[in-house]
Amino acid sequence: MAAGIAQLLVLRERMPHDEIEARGLRLLDAMLATAREIGMPMWGNVLGGMWGFHFADGPVQNFEQAKTANAEYFTRFFWKALARGVFFPASPFEASFLSMAHDDAVIDFTIEQVCQAMKEAL
Repeated sequence: MAAGIAQLLVLRERMPHDEIEARGLRLLDAMLATAREIGMPMWGNVLGGMWGFHFADGPVQNFEQAKTANAEYFTRFFWKALARGVFFPASPFEASFLSMAHDDAVIDFTIEQVCQAMKEAL
């Protein structure tokens, strides 16, 4: 309980939510640019520390739309990203989350590895 209270105090003091969302947008924007470059349809969204993406024409706002995503490409991408040190949820239907630990250096590393994994997954 003490750790939880301490974390809430840090959050109240730092108010990092906009900063975390900006980092998520930077990551997603880089992935969307790479998707355009390689000709892979992709859509994504970021809200606070929660974000997600689908290899599909968007918007993807419900399960029926999510099911149209390229699951075979996602699987190849997932394993290529994992081999490069970036772990995403193993299902294309799950969200990802960023935290205060994902600083600019981590996002820079992630962008480099993920964009290369997207190219390798073709």
